[in-house]
Amino acid sequence: MMLNRQINDQFTIRMLSGRDVQPLQTFVQETKAETKRWIPLLQTLKTEADCLQFIKHFLILFSESRGIIAGVFHDKDLVGLVSFNEVDQTNKFASIGYVLKESYRGKGLMTNVLRSFITYGFSYYAISEVRLYIERKNKASKKLATRFGFSYVKTEVHTDPINKVETSLELYRLWKQDWQT
Repeated sequence: MMLNRQINDQFTIRMLSGRDVQPLQTFVQETKAETKRWIPLLQTLKTEADCLQFIKHFLILFSESRGIIAGVFHDKDLVGLVSFNEVDQTNKFASIGYVLKESYRGKGLMTNVLRSFITYGFSYYAISEVRLYIERKNKASKKLATRFGFSYVKTEVHTDPINKVETSLELYRLWKQDWQT
């Protein structure tokens, strides 16, 4: 089931496809400073070819039920991304990630996006758990996780393979039986 959901009158989330190469490249350029810390993988997307390869990678993951990336669109402008970076069918969990342009934060948009996306994940992938890794200093994401009923599990040190920087990430978990849409 392809993902294409209306969030409200102005916002939609839908799976990225080949038609989104240019919007993705623009999004990456416009959010470079803020995503460098949170999502260093986006720093590798410098050309249209890079963006197309990134989208194709997620289309393959989607076809194998191992992941999905969706755009958050304001009318036709890409203003955010949300993804299941990893779907583990054996252990029935998915790891979620998201980013939103700064000018769209603090208005409840990501709350609505995640509500829809997590519901989609529990339904489409038949998983029992969603995992969320949050950088220790990211208070807004911790607040969002708590609002949705995620529970803190532990802190892990991860080395970013691109920037070679160690970061403390806190793992949060949400179980399907605790999910309330």
